[in-house]
Amino acid sequence: MIKKKWLLVVSLIALQFACAFSPVPAKTGSTPTPILEYHSIADKKDDIYCVDPVTFEEQVKTILQLGYQPITASELLEMWKSKQNTVSKPILLTFDDGYKDNYTTAFPILKKYQIKATVFLVTSSIGKPNFLSWDEIKEMQDSGLIDFESHTDTHSNLLKLKADQVRNEFVESKQILEQHLNKPVRILAYPYGYHRAYMFPMLKKAGYEMALSTNPGFAGQRQGMFAVRRITTTSDPLVHLR
Repeated sequence: MIKKKWLLVVSLIALQFACAFSPVPAKTGSTPTPILEYHSIADKKDDIYCVDPVTFEEQVKTILQLGYQPITASELLEMWKSKQNTVSKPILLTFDDGYKDNYTTAFPILKKYQIKATVFLVTSSIGKPNFLSWDEIKEMQDSGLIDFESHTDTHSNLLKLKADQVRNEFVESKQILEQHLNKPVRILAYPYGYHRAYMFPMLKKAGYEMALSTNPGFAGQRQGMFAVRRITTTSDPLVHLR
């Protein structure tokens, strides 16, 4: 637990140091921003995509101690569009797939510290065992802390699908989420992070304005709005920065 906590601290500090000596976009609202990529918050030591609850809470406390201000993906998008920084040191906590422990375990911790986060939902998984239900999603959304966005309809490897199938993954997920959430769904996280440039016009036509990859590093508009970087929270975040 201590090792994981300090790995996160070191990675955030290292990224801050790197950004200090790299060109920073001149426009306000486009300051490089760390986006942390979580999946499941559970005590499963044999699963690299699980962060145990004690470690997760320690990471949340460390993030706040370092002066970061958690915002949602929607708030980051608005900051970039308006070219105005509404917070001085933003960070995003994102959760892929929509596991039930995001509600049972992560959500109470997020509420305890009043931390905002974004969950990317696989629409065909909603309501299935081990995944969030619509009632749980509504409760989380109504708290004002959690933003829900798209992780496609079936979580398929997009690189193995035909173009019309890729398009359907984007469109169907967006339509289902907007019907249930009563809000625009403008952001997508690619399953496994896999994407190609030919998908960008599809996303734009479907009504998306931003998409998150798993390419490591701070997020910034210069990467392109459909290839935004994230920092994985697997065993050693630093492996994605070397």
